[in-house]
Amino acid sequence: VKVGDTVTWTNQDDVPHNVVASDESFKSPNFGKGETFTWTATKAGTISYTCTLHPGMNGTLNVEA
Repeated sequence: VKVGDTVTWTNQDDVPHNVVASDESFKSPNFGKGETFTWTATKAGTISYTCTLHPGMNGTLNVEA
């Protein structure tokens, strides 16, 4: 994604999830099936994130200037 882009996570599972950035740039509440969480990138860099409810569910966002 690029700085200024908005990222949306959509939960398609029957259990709640969340997304929490390792650098604390975003932290969603728990959200259930069909619910979403959005975040807008404000600076370039690589951001790792996880679902704290389900250790091992991880992702990485690469934000370009």
